[in-house]
Amino acid sequence: MLIIITGHGHFATGLQSTIELLAGLQAQLKYVDFTSEMSEAELHNELLKNTPQNEPVLFFCDLLGGTPFKQAVTITTEITADNAVVVGCNVGSLLEVSPSLSSYSGTAGDLADRLVELSQQHTSHFQLHNHTNNVDDNEDGI
Repeated sequence: MLIIITGHGHFATGLQSTIELLAGLQAQLKYVDFTSEMSEAELHNELLKNTPQNEPVLFFCDLLGGTPFKQAVTITTEITADNAVVVGCNVGSLLEVSPSLSSYSGTAGDLADRLVELSQQHTSHFQLHNHTNNVDDNEDGI
């Protein structure tokens, strides 16, 4: 299974930098940025160039409805291999699935569902609570 990461600006290569720092080179991940210098057609061609025709592929996009998402969806209708598109997932989910991609035997749809589930698990709100010592002056302190 191959994951092609794409998004606006340097979203894809930004994730590449983070993933490679934390987990090293991941051969089953490819990165395609959509920069301000590119047209939609150029992004389409770059994504298509990185998309294998005979291997399952999952597109990992930054925003629902954005140009990278729309081009990924378009490409999934043009290729015959097992494929899927996810949006809004996070680096934690990628780090969990990427080491096992070369031996992954499920469908792209199954992997998409797993990435969404993992992204939800990796999303939380940390709150620092001010803990005070509530000592009752009428007690011995024991």
